[in-house]
Amino acid sequence: MKQGKLYLIPTYLSESNTPKNITMAVKEVILSTKHYLVENMRTARRFISSLQLGIDIASLHFSQMDKHVDSEQLSSLFLPLLKGQNMGIISEAGLPAIADPGALAVHYAHQKDIEVVCLEGGSSIILSLISSGLNGQNFTFHGYLPIDKAQRVIKIKEMEKACRMSGYTQLFMETPYRNQQLLKVLFEVLSKEIILYIGADLTGTTPFSKAKKIALWKNETILINKQPAMFAIGF
Repeated sequence: MKQGKLYLIPTYLSESNTPKNITMAVKEVILSTKHYLVENMRTARRFISSLQLGIDIASLHFSQMDKHVDSEQLSSLFLPLLKGQNMGIISEAGLPAIADPGALAVHYAHQKDIEVVCLEGGSSIILSLISSGLNGQNFTFHGYLPIDKAQRVIKIKEMEKACRMSGYTQLFMETPYRNQQLLKVLFEVLSKEIILYIGADLTGTTPFSKAKKIALWKNETILINKQPAMFAIGF
C-alpha cells in the first residue's frame, strides 16, 4: 500500500494575521487532509477554522505531540500515514520543526521512508535574519536562552565571543512576557560596539524591526513586552 505524505503546514506568526497570510497551496492541502499532529489542539482547530474553507472541524483528527513523544508513540500516531492517508504538522506559530517538537515527527518519517513536504510560509528565524543586515551566510540559532540570570549572562558572553571569533550571526528568542527582562540583560552584558537586532510582531500590524549598536540602543526606550520576538547579534 502506498504511504501518505507528511506535510509541514505553516500557520500565523502574529495574532493579527488573517487568512491572507496563508498561501492557496497551504489551503488546498488543508482541504484534503484529515489527520494532524499538533503542538496545541485548540490553537490548531482555531487556525483551520479561521481560514473559512468550509471544513467541518469535528471531522478532523488531531493528535497532540510534544517534545517528550517517543518512537513507540510516533509509531501509533503515524498509522494513518502507513495506511495511505496524508497528515499535517501544525505548530504554534510559523513553520513547524525548528525549535518545535514537529522535528521529532519529521525525523521519524525519514526513518520510515515517508515523504515529507514542506509548504511555503513564514519563519520568524529566517525573517529576522534577512531583516537584520547581519551575516546571512553563516549563523547559529540558539533557541531560548537559559532562564537563570547567571547562566543567561554566561550564554550571552559566549555568543558575543562566537561573533568575534567566527563572524557568525547569533540568533535567539524569548518567551514574550520576558522580552523586557532579556533586553535589560543584553544592554548590561553586551559590548557597546556589537550590533543587536530586534524583530517583534513580524508580519503583524505593529511590526518592530531594527538593528543598532548597543551604545545606540541604550538611548532608546523599547517596549516589546508580550509580543513574539526574535533577537540577533553580530558585527
